[in-house]
Amino acid sequence: MRGATNRGLMQLFGSSVEALTPLRIRFGRTVYASNLTGRDGMQEALSTLCAVLEEAGATLDNVARVTAYVASVQARDGVYGPWDATFPDPQDRPAFKVLVAPLPINGWLKLAFMLAVATPLLLATYGWFVRYSWVGTILNGPRPQPA
Repeated sequence: MRGATNRGLMQLFGSSVEALTPLRIRFGRTVYASNLTGRDGMQEALSTLCAVLEEAGATLDNVARVTAYVASVQARDGVYGPWDATFPDPQDRPAFKVLVAPLPINGWLKLAFMLAVATPLLLATYGWFVRYSWVGTILNGPRPQPA
């Protein structure tokens, strides 16, 4: 784990090189945990939360609020089971909400789509608005327009 301190602010990053978002930020006595994900879902995310809290000297009793993000409305049901198992007493739970946030499109797919749309549009507008205009004359020299 890498850590950096500055005037009471401590950021704790994951052990992998790809960990660009801190797992927790501690400012004074308050700990903010973020980006706690799990390949197996909510149970693994809660286990990661417990580990982060333990490292900060806290327990689940110190948690004030949790927000979970899922990709679809149907995925919300898989979050509530582990949450209820971790906090069985409904009168003694932290505030909890589940937000539906669709996952972004794969970067390569987005690039291919943008190239497929933008390239013909740019080529067409160059031929219509630039090539035989005063801008085209400055860029390429005078060119006669074909009849």
